[in-house]
Amino acid sequence: VAEINKKNWQGFIGITGRVSSEYQFGYARVSTNEESLENQIDSLKIAGCAEIFSEKISCRNKEKTQLDILLSKLRKNDILIVDSLDRLGRTSKELICLLSHFDEAGIQFRSIKE
Repeated sequence: VAEINKKNWQGFIGITGRVSSEYQFGYARVSTNEESLENQIDSLKIAGCAEIFSEKISCRNKEKTQLDILLSKLRKNDILIVDSLDRLGRTSKELICLLSHFDEAGIQFRSIKE
């Protein structure tokens, strides 16, 4: 995801099927099968996420299937919520790239812990 694939961002415009102009998505990730997603998912539910994407995958693995699906669904006025910044990206460069794209696309971003 560090090198943002433009196909992921096509979902920002023209997605139909949602009535609301603002939709809250959540993203949760843990690095190993031994870790639990439960606390992150609970926090995202409390934050009001209508749809939560989660995965057990190392941040070193560049293929984040659920994150890619989520990115394809985001559109203007949507809100992406994560429990912590480190759940979204593994490097500062990756986070800056993602946040820049969110800003350009009119997508709000929130981190519960930061």
